[in-house]
Amino acid sequence: MRNSLRRLITLTIATVVAGLFGTAAGFAAVIAAAGGPLLRIDTRSSTDVASTSSTSFVNLPNAHVRIVIPATGGSRLVVARFSAESTCGGTSLPSFCQVRIIAFNTGTSVTTEMHPQAGVNFAFDSVSVPAGASDAAEGHSVERSLRLDPGTYLIRVQWAVTAADTNFNLDDWHLTVSQYD
Repeated sequence: MRNSLRRLITLTIATVVAGLFGTAAGFAAVIAAAGGPLLRIDTRSSTDVASTSSTSFVNLPNAHVRIVIPATGGSRLVVARFSAESTCGGTSLPSFCQVRIIAFNTGTSVTTEMHPQAGVNFAFDSVSVPAGASDAAEGHSVERSLRLDPGTYLIRVQWAVTAADTNFNLDDWHLTVSQYD
């Protein structure tokens, strides 16, 4: 009985301590979504080189897919993947080249960043060290998801840089947008 009580107390203390440290170590929320059968896939791609030095997010030319979620079917899980050949050059350190994927509701004009909603905290590419060194082209990708209610949306790729002297180039890009029940 005494050993059982000791084990129970030890287990309880260990559980409480693990819970406290687990909570303290991870303040970030996990966003979970589930979908049923695949309903539709749309793709866009381009081999044209595009360039920006914009420090605010702007639309990547032609990198969008129009989707319609019918009012009769309820919401859908939308998953968007974007990959591209990228170069990110400049003299400021640290400087990053950023990509995000948004859902623009054409009926309400509301823009929602897809999950995870990292804002300016997702570096698609970064300036080479030492600053000003030439950047070789590499392949990079990002995948985002969001459950959307019925409506018409443009799923768009946007891009930006963190310093005005940074030049961000993308080419050979591919965008895939999948809809799940």
